[in-house]
Amino acid sequence: FTKFSDTSRLSDNNVSALAFDRNARLWVGTFRNGIDVFSQSGKKLKHLESETVREINFLVQNAENKEILAATSGGAARLDANFKESFVAENADLPSRSVTQIFVFEKDKNQISAVSTAKGLVVKDKAARRVFSTVNGLPANSVFSVAFHRSALFAGTMSGLAQIETGRVARVFKTSNSGLKNKWVSALCAV
Repeated sequence: FTKFSDTSRLSDNNVSALAFDRNARLWVGTFRNGIDVFSQSGKKLKHLESETVREINFLVQNAENKEILAATSGGAARLDANFKESFVAENADLPSRSVTQIFVFEKDKNQISAVSTAKGLVVKDKAARRVFSTVNGLPANSVFSVAFHRSALFAGTMSGLAQIETGRVARVFKTSNSGLKNKWVSALCAV
């Protein structure tokens, strides 16, 4: 047993997200106390906490501009290399402030952002923004995860998996019509 110094202590033990940035710094998202950023040697460099950056659901580095994107219960935040906070999408543009994942991908040389929320999925590029919900084919409004594979965007919900192609829900996978053992899809990974 030993006492750890404050320079390496997490702000909270409820870790909900991890990501590395371009400088190999470890970003640790907690579900109560924001984000801690650690150097390669394990020294805490910064603690980030605000009204938006508090309850962290997901962290990812944006490959295009090297920023860290944070999905939080207060919205979708962007954090630059100097830890400055801004919005990925304004909360007024989201169906819910409770964001579960942010996924940025490229299709036909166009960068697209997919923001999963508790009340639907927002897919936007420079020209347009589209909201998906049960009204236009999602199996549930609570979207937990997204992944892009080949030419389709997949959205994991609490009632099944949706395959989105050419701006519409093309197919829904549920326990009744596929090999899914559980209809609640909380994480996706393209392999």
